[in-house]
Amino acid sequence: MPMTSALTRKRVVAAARAMIGRRDVDFGSTSPAEGLVCIDVFVYACEAAGIPFRALMSRLYHQNPSVYPPDGGTPADVNFPRRIRNVIAFLRALGLWFPNGPGLPGRLVTFGDGPGEPAHSGVVSEASSDGAMRVIMTTGFGGPLAVREVELAAYLRVHPEFFIAGYGEPPEIDF
Repeated sequence: MPMTSALTRKRVVAAARAMIGRRDVDFGSTSPAEGLVCIDVFVYACEAAGIPFRALMSRLYHQNPSVYPPDGGTPADVNFPRRIRNVIAFLRALGLWFPNGPGLPGRLVTFGDGPGEPAHSGVVSEASSDGAMRVIMTTGFGGPLAVREVELAAYLRVHPEFFIAGYGEPPEIDF
């Protein structure tokens, strides 16, 4: 099972922390996505850490489109890497998806609220041996919708419908 280096995960955390307070994201494209969705924090942090995340997702799509859900769209759609189900499918295909953890800094953490696709996500910024975590995510928890760093336990107390659905490693591989 592939593991991403601690140094790469540390760069992802630093890039995610640099997003704190942001209310939008611009990936530098000629037609940037509007607004901010939760998975943008992980995808953008990976890109800022030097991982060509969107290009890797696109490459895998062109090699094997059946990896992705039928309703996930194509890489020509600016929202393709902004769908949690597509990111999970990508990480799963690379052996970088861990439904049972652990939550390590720099990993994607996803939250479910029932059967099916996870409903929310963030980047683990800190994790302790007792399972306590801080997560960088889009949330209105503590103010208007923006990227914030929150104590996961406090967030889950406010949103008891959510449970941790799994974790994903930033890709450090080329294929």
